[in-house]
This record gives sequence, C-alpha cells and structure tokens, in this order.
Amino acid sequence: MRRFILAVLGAGLLVLLAGRPAAAHALLRRSEPASGALLATAPSRVVITFTEPPDPALSIIHVLDESGGDVEQGTAQPVAGAPLELQVALNWSEELKQRVR
Repeated sequence: MRRFILAVLGAGLLVLLAGRPAAAHALLRRSEPASGALLATAPSRVVITFTEPPDPALSIIHVLDESGGDVEQGTAQPVAGAPLELQVALNWSEELKQRVR
C-alpha cells in the first residue's frame, strides 16, 4: 500500500511539473521610443525590451516610416548590460528628418 501511495504521489508530481505550459516566444514589454510617441527629433535607434532574453541571431526588428519604407540600419543587436533588450540603429532620409522637426 505504501508503494502504491508513493507511486501515485510521484505520478502526480510528474504531471504537475511536466504539464506546465511552455513559452516559445518572448513578449514585448516596452519600446523606446514608445509606440505612437510624438517626438521633436527623429530617433537614432529603437530599443525593445522583452519579457525574457531574446536571441539576437533569431530576432528581426523592422521600423517603418509613414509610407511603409524600412528605416532600420543593420540588424538587431544586444544592448550591453541589458539581457532583455535589443536595439537597432535607424537611418532616416533627410526629407523625413525635416518632417519630424
């Protein structure tokens, strides 16, 4: 009887530990500048903070101008000392820089 109780408890513990949902992707916590922010000058980069450390090699950040054109320059890079953050440099056209001012 004692073995049966231990077996049931062990099986229950296994179900509890193995039955937890697996998170496949990090979620967006915040971005700088914030989405929809009104800025006085065009930002030189965008920093995105996630809920868990992202893999820069598997991450893509796209930043679009008002016409839908890409303005990111290069690929997503880690932020030194901030394991939950990725950044991407931005390359605004002179025309768009003038509109932001």
